[in-house]
Amino acid sequence: MSGQSIAERSLKYKELAQIFFYPEPEAEQALAQDGLKISAHAYMESFDQAISKKACSLYEGSYNTAERNTLFEELLRFYSFFGLHRTEEAELPDHLGVELEFMHYLSFLEYNALQRGEDILGLQRAQKDFLERHVLITIGGVCANFKASDEAYKACVNRAHEFIRDDLNKIENAIL
Repeated sequence: MSGQSIAERSLKYKELAQIFFYPEPEAEQALAQDGLKISAHAYMESFDQAISKKACSLYEGSYNTAERNTLFEELLRFYSFFGLHRTEEAELPDHLGVELEFMHYLSFLEYNALQRGEDILGLQRAQKDFLERHVLITIGGVCANFKASDEAYKACVNRAHEFIRDDLNKIENAIL
């Protein structure tokens, strides 16, 4: 992959992460460019199970068969290995937005390593592993369980799922 495509992947993961957190102006702007309009109300109807019976979870623990403590330990080890640590007020480590932010970070590290002429194979393998073991499980679960009527978030979920599958395929091809 070229440096430009790695940088574009990194930015895409950042945009996706913003979309799956409670809507901030940046996420609204990103979607507005695609002709979609999101709102706090639509977010809660789509993803807050305390608000709507149609809402689906954005947490991997809802879709992964691993014990929640085991899942958290694995995620926190992944994050810690790359120098990231969770603060008390942070979102839970299995939240889709957190996982997408981590992919943004890993692809950013890959871009910087490539710019310095360093080997990027280890970072590509880490991304492949993280996508397979965590992100695909989470986005697959969200995609399969999305029942809300909001078309903007439905489109976001489907686009994210497609992008993540395609990105995993590109990474696998780059590693070969």
